[in-house]
Amino acid sequence: MMKIKLIFFFLIVITQAFGQTYQMVKIDDIKINGSIKLLTTEADFITKMGKAEKIAEDFPGCSNYDEEAGKGTKFFIYTKNGIKYYVYNKKAEFQEINLKDYSDNYILVKKHKISNKTTLTDLKKMFPVAYKNYKKGKDAHLFKLKFNPEWDDEIQIAIENGKVTAIYYWTPC
Repeated sequence: MMKIKLIFFFLIVITQAFGQTYQMVKIDDIKINGSIKLLTTEADFITKMGKAEKIAEDFPGCSNYDEEAGKGTKFFIYTKNGIKYYVYNKKAEFQEINLKDYSDNYILVKKHKISNKTTLTDLKKMFPVAYKNYKKGKDAHLFKLKFNPEWDDEIQIAIENGKVTAIYYWTPC
């Protein structure tokens, strides 16, 4: 019994000493302009954003969509006020939000509002683990948040001159 307690104690100490590797966020805690989930429906996107300004047929060059493509599913990019979603089979998946040219846009990550006024210093306070990774990373213009440590998918926050300019949903293909 004592050995089990010692092992448990060392696991806790090691975990706390090394901390998290990634800044984890829940995908459902992220909302575009405070109301639209990253993964939603086409109807919800239109209800909350209005009709898209631009609709372009497009196929996401990603194996994640091969099954849908095999069924003959058509893919579209809906763009409205600098916000882009992939839309297919009545689903809508966030792709990017332009904050540089659309100053009214923002995202909420739980209680944290990220807009074109958000600075790198603000992001450091909001997401300290992601900031440490940002300082170590090769992509000096991208600040990254992850949904699951085992997934490669992430939210990438683009930074220019110390301010947020865009936010992307990134997945490797």
